[in-house]
Amino acid sequence: HDPFKDGVTYANRYPWSTDGAWLMFQSRERFGGYWHMLLSPDGEHVMRLPHGSGLVAPRWRVGHPDELLSTLGRKLISQNIVTGERKTLVVIPDHLKGRAGFGPHGRWAVICRQGFGNGGELTVLDLEKGTTRKIELKTSSKDFAGDWLYSGGVGYVKGVPHVGYSLNHLPHLSREHQYQQWLMNLQTGEYRKVKYLSHGGTSPNRDRKVGYAGG
Repeated sequence: HDPFKDGVTYANRYPWSTDGAWLMFQSRERFGGYWHMLLSPDGEHVMRLPHGSGLVAPRWRVGHPDELLSTLGRKLISQNIVTGERKTLVVIPDHLKGRAGFGPHGRWAVICRQGFGNGGELTVLDLEKGTTRKIELKTSSKDFAGDWLYSGGVGYVKGVPHVGYSLNHLPHLSREHQYQQWLMNLQTGEYRKVKYLSHGGTSPNRDRKVGYAGG
């Protein structure tokens, strides 16, 4: 099946369900809006998710092949695609601003507010304990005030929960403020700068330059 036919495209970084039974993508024109859809591997069955136009950063829950984790408004939710059951796992506190996203198992979530220096904010939610934790941002730049918090996420490294974040991305790249990625061990608090190839982007000056970062 060609997922780009008839004006559809992939939805996010985790398109396949954990058992390979469904491919998640996002419709554009064909279905009259930006809806998250599910497609069977044989291309014969297409299903539109309830509240699909309002879901933000949906991902499959590891160990639960029929369950999606997502943000809906100020709520972090789980949704069973077979039964249609939807549960509100937590309501994001009003003082936390930014884009929210789940870790793979649903215990951890992260809220990332983009901004320069102290204007950027990264907060980890432990849904099992019901606690929040603000993450200090480390940098290798001499001038932290000029560093731009671009994105954040939470996941596991060798079975240990880590929060990761990236600093500086187009159009906020310069010799003084280069692209960086950092990991922090949520158990020990240890930080580690990592090298990774970031996706590229075009220059905002329209001078046909393409930028990317890698190590």
